[in-house]
Amino acid sequence: MSIVGFTVAFKHSLLLFHRKSIREIIKIIERDYEAAIGFTAEEKDTVLKHAQLGTSICKFWVIVAFITSMMFPVKSIVLMGYYLVKGEFKLVPLMDLSYPFINDYKNIPVIFGILFFSCFCFAVYAATAYIAFDPLVPVIVAHTCGQLELISNRLLKVFVNGKNMEEINENLKDINIKLVEIYRIIDTVQKNFVVLYEFMMKTTTFLISFSAFQIVEVNLSDFDMVIAI
Repeated sequence: MSIVGFTVAFKHSLLLFHRKSIREIIKIIERDYEAAIGFTAEEKDTVLKHAQLGTSICKFWVIVAFITSMMFPVKSIVLMGYYLVKGEFKLVPLMDLSYPFINDYKNIPVIFGILFFSCFCFAVYAATAYIAFDPLVPVIVAHTCGQLELISNRLLKVFVNGKNMEEINENLKDINIKLVEIYRIIDTVQKNFVVLYEFMMKTTTFLISFSAFQIVEVNLSDFDMVIAI
């Protein structure tokens, strides 16, 4: 839990610390979409394809974050409901944690309610942090890929469609300016998020193991529920 909490707080702090550069990237993306109004049908399809890819990435992370954050509360509530129907009601914590100083009192209804509510709030906070942070880089990368595809297609046609050297040079200049802008975006993303992604790659092994343990760990008496079903 400490690893999860530190990761979520780290992501939130990065969003706050780099909010200026992230805001600039978002403005560039919005400007690209506005410029796409005057594109040809083929270029509009390219922009739309990568925009839809970014939308799909966001939807995926919303679903994943919701399922992940609600998994533990649903498990706890379902088990407590099952024990209530069975006539052997007992409190089931949202997460099986050991607390300093209050561990012997965590099953007292008032203390249990406070701990349950605190863990639930943390789950919601973690979900919002994942929704806000994790799709950000993939969406930016998807957009830059779309812009690179546009530039590639224009570069192939620049000499064919150019009427004279002046027009060709002007088109090449526009392409070069756009490439510099794309490289600046990529460089900004790398500088802002490389540390976090390295940290996440190294801690993913522990997080997956701990999450799986929390999901499958059930008291021996809980197997009665599975048998009854």
